[in-house]
Amino acid sequence: MSLPHRDEVPAGEKWDPSIVFDSPADWDAAADAVERRLDDLEAYEGRAVESGETLADLLELVEDLRVVRRGELWLYALLTAYVDTTDDAARQREARYRELDAAMDEALSFLEPELRRAGRDRVDDLVASTPRLADFAAYLDRLLAGADHALSPAAESALASVGPSLRAGSDVSRAITDGDVATPTVETPDGDSVTLTSGTVSRLLQSRDRAFRREVYERRREALTTHRHGMAAAYVERVRADTRLAEVRGYDSALSMRLEGRFPVDAYETVVDGVLDRLDPHHRLLAARDRVVEGDDLRPWDRHVPLAAGDPPEVPYEEATDLLCAALAPLGAAYVDRLRSVLDERRIDVRATTNKRRGPKAMALTSVANGPFVALNYDGGLRAFYLFAHELGHVMHRLLASDEQRPVDQAIPDHVAEVPSFVHETLVADYLAETWEGADARHAVAVFLDKLPTYRAARGARFVHGLHRAVADGADPGPDDLDDRHRSLVDTVREPITPDERTGAGWQEIDRSRDPYHAYLYAVGSVGALSLTRALREDDLTPEQYREMLARGRSVRPNEAFAPTLDFTDEATVARGVRAYAERVDRLLDSVAAAE
Repeated sequence: MSLPHRDEVPAGEKWDPSIVFDSPADWDAAADAVERRLDDLEAYEGRAVESGETLADLLELVEDLRVVRRGELWLYALLTAYVDTTDDAARQREARYRELDAAMDEALSFLEPELRRAGRDRVDDLVASTPRLADFAAYLDRLLAGADHALSPAAESALASVGPSLRAGSDVSRAITDGDVATPTVETPDGDSVTLTSGTVSRLLQSRDRAFRREVYERRREALTTHRHGMAAAYVERVRADTRLAEVRGYDSALSMRLEGRFPVDAYETVVDGVLDRLDPHHRLLAARDRVVEGDDLRPWDRHVPLAAGDPPEVPYEEATDLLCAALAPLGAAYVDRLRSVLDERRIDVRATTNKRRGPKAMALTSVANGPFVALNYDGGLRAFYLFAHELGHVMHRLLASDEQRPVDQAIPDHVAEVPSFVHETLVADYLAETWEGADARHAVAVFLDKLPTYRAARGARFVHGLHRAVADGADPGPDDLDDRHRSLVDTVREPITPDERTGAGWQEIDRSRDPYHAYLYAVGSVGALSLTRALREDDLTPEQYREMLARGRSVRPNEAFAPTLDFTDEATVARGVRAYAERVDRLLDSVAAAE
């Protein structure tokens, strides 16, 4: 089916860039103004820490230019380019923004080295003696996070110059996936022709036609394995670059470099190990698909087959917003009212349209000066509904932080950014389970549990950390070794499923456009959300306390963002989250069995 043109979509389902700038001419004028002020930043070079007042003046300028002004320029450029890839003027704005962004970074390149050379004690003394710096304490803490691992100015300059080379492994791997890997086309049981991309495979594997599922799985894996040697070399080279950089900077590991002292290594290990030590509910959910395949061995192409009978219900966008607001009622009327204020404005771009970027299926975009926007390619399915809820979790996090924090601290805290988004998904799934009936309610829970990344994220986190350690010890794994490593983990995590000869090739489907360690974010986010939601249900956490947590923004360290309810160094946090997952699995399987 062809996509609608943008002018065929109701205005209320398209975002309005004029919320940011009235016109492209206004954007141009703002960009010119920022460019003229770059010299103001450079004027502080060599003087950043000469006094507390000088540092305060500099940070206020940085906040205005780098956070506020740059943010609105970026947002408008993206909003206008995202919806029409053929718009030359919008592409030119994006290109100019990138040039201006690079120029700003260059103009400010002295700041972190000067702070690090001065040392934390000197900076702390300036903060203590200068009231204007008090609000910048958390920002300075982030800038100084790697101070103990800073190199000489000459070495830092050399590393900066080879930065693109250090990331080349990811670029090459992505180029192979996007440019060289064939994208087979299959015919669905309904007679439609569908191209097998990373975005379509998971949906197609939910088909009730087992032969079709197998074809989808095998043809996608066959296409990937054609370039397995090149993909392995590129992937391992990126990992090797990480381990070498960590060694050069004096970190204990690439992991500790990635966490930069702001999220404890103990927290990473507690979450990943805690989830993978509690596989039973995940195994029971997988094994329940025995009923669907009528006692035959479960195979890798069966892992997403629906447990509930019939077709999953549709959630038209017109109904989605009201359902979301009803589902989020446990977070309090003030929270829901704030969310409605976003939904009532033209800040959501709902439909997939001709020439709109496919990109992520859903994405939240925010600037300090202009507030949030959300990009969707909404198709009415339950997964799309949960993705919408997910992105609105990011939106609310930023909005509540904007109420209490300076612009430099309004962003979502690193490492725990996914927690509020999965809180939204969990509350929506619970609400649908309670208010829908029969198979619809079962589908709502089953799709949620299938989408929730807790176990696959923990598995991915363990895989990538093990690979980093092996490479740091001198290993040079090829595709066979990567297959063996991945197969070993998959066989454990998906124990009820009988593997096949392509099972180990799953490492080729890892998103290599991102930091190799990114999987842990989703293990932390999902298990933390399950634990938080349980606390809300049991009145151990009030809606007011939850809103206060989100309002902290980046003014606290990540593991303190949801304190005292969540402490990711404490195994009890993970245990509560997995118990909450297990309870939902039990209720779903009991309901499915009763319906048979």
